[in-house]
Amino acid sequence: MNEKEYTVVVKKGIDLEAFDAELAASTGEGPIPNRTVDVADPRKGSKRQTHWMLTDEEANTLRTDPRVEAVEIPAQILGIPKERSAYQSGLFYRSYGNSSYTNWGLRRVTEATNVYNGGYTVEGDYEYALDGTGVDVVIQDSGIEPTHPEWNDSQGNSRLQQVDWYAISGLSGTQSANHYRDFSGHGTHVASTAAGLRYGWAKNAHIYSQKLYGLEGPGDDSPRTGIPDSAAFDSIRLWHLKKNDPTDPAYTGRPTIVNMSWGYTYRTNSLVSGVHQGNAWTYTSQTTSQIFAAYGFYYINPYYRLSLRIASVDVEIEEMIDAGIHVCISAGNNSTKLDVPGGVDYDNTVDAYWTAYDNSLNTLYPLRPSSPYDDRCLCVGSTDTNQTNNLDQTATYSNRGPAVNIWSPGTGIIAATSNTTDLGTYPVYDDPDYVGYQICGLSGTSMASPQICGLGALYLQARPNLTPDQLRTILINDSKKNVLYETTNNLDDYDTLNSILGSPNRHAFSRYGRQPLNLTTNSNIILTKP
Repeated sequence: MNEKEYTVVVKKGIDLEAFDAELAASTGEGPIPNRTVDVADPRKGSKRQTHWMLTDEEANTLRTDPRVEAVEIPAQILGIPKERSAYQSGLFYRSYGNSSYTNWGLRRVTEATNVYNGGYTVEGDYEYALDGTGVDVVIQDSGIEPTHPEWNDSQGNSRLQQVDWYAISGLSGTQSANHYRDFSGHGTHVASTAAGLRYGWAKNAHIYSQKLYGLEGPGDDSPRTGIPDSAAFDSIRLWHLKKNDPTDPAYTGRPTIVNMSWGYTYRTNSLVSGVHQGNAWTYTSQTTSQIFAAYGFYYINPYYRLSLRIASVDVEIEEMIDAGIHVCISAGNNSTKLDVPGGVDYDNTVDAYWTAYDNSLNTLYPLRPSSPYDDRCLCVGSTDTNQTNNLDQTATYSNRGPAVNIWSPGTGIIAATSNTTDLGTYPVYDDPDYVGYQICGLSGTSMASPQICGLGALYLQARPNLTPDQLRTILINDSKKNVLYETTNNLDDYDTLNSILGSPNRHAFSRYGRQPLNLTTNSNIILTKP
């Protein structure tokens, strides 16, 4: 019998325990007749999915069960790549390109309108009343440079909690001895932007690093030092529930906010056909430029890079939010519209060969957000360092559209990085305040999302009992409307990379920032605490 590991996802409201009991029944009278089905991974932290050993035929049978939402081979077993949502520019805007500069998002997000006035620096302080005290910030990424002084508090004590995720959650498993290192630099930069002492928002939050399988840097992935997806999501949920259960010895009552600056991607160099707003097309009848104009596909020779939805991964995010965990996700860097159910482009399809893997032909929905995603998360688009008519401008690389519900600075962000990086050739600076440690400037929705994560931690410090839906609503309502540049035909300017394509025109704003007195265009940003 040729069995494979499948994750079986039941619909919301279905009793997973009862469903699993049927599959495991020794009588063989459940959904899979004639035999008992073996568990591959019990997924103790999930109320929606269990991994089973099934044949392809049995998997197809389960897909017809009205209680089942999805039956999939886990993404990491298939080898589907995760893409870090970072982009590196060769130009240096606003505070990008000097070791004395810092994260310009700190100043931009504390201003109701764009104060740069065509310039690139602003005189004055980033003054703050809140610093994330009492909040747990989880960076799910490539890891963190563990001894970087960015993780210290104002007294020099490290806020990085180097935990064993299996132990604190109660899951069975062994965490790599090298879990706490970053051979990429991406995770360190993201953590610094969200919660770093010098460059970040939540300067006194506890920081947790969860290095994810598939996001490790070169030399850190053989053997793998990250945590597999299923254990990663389950461990965060179980840990969060334990520390928020007054009857549990691990109770702290601290809220949890997670940043995910990564996404699953489908790479192909062989498009075949598709349907665009109800009109069928074939690749032979369309030029590459026409396809780009209609879809905004991101093309890096020799691949088109398309958003990829994985139902089981999205259920993980839904379960995290249901558990009370706040989730911030980068929109992605494909320059693509991301639509919502009922939108004119939500059901557009592309038929493409999976040329990077098994050369199978698949039908995709490339204008839906890539996984991980849930419509209750904060899906963050990136603004640029360029401006139009003194309005903030969409970064050309950023995904946009109705699914992107908030915008923040993501281009030319200076923050800490690791001493070992794989992000390409870019300026790396020795920070004079952090002798022996490095900072760098990066661009991407990866850099925009942790701005919102760190900002969210400030709101949770003030109101720790906010639900994920409440925090999302407050951050969106507090954001400033109509400060982003819009093109004349903003709903379907697919070939104009500064169009927001129907995304809410809302730029992040912190109600907890205090306004500086003087604004000019020719000095560095200074951080002070009142």
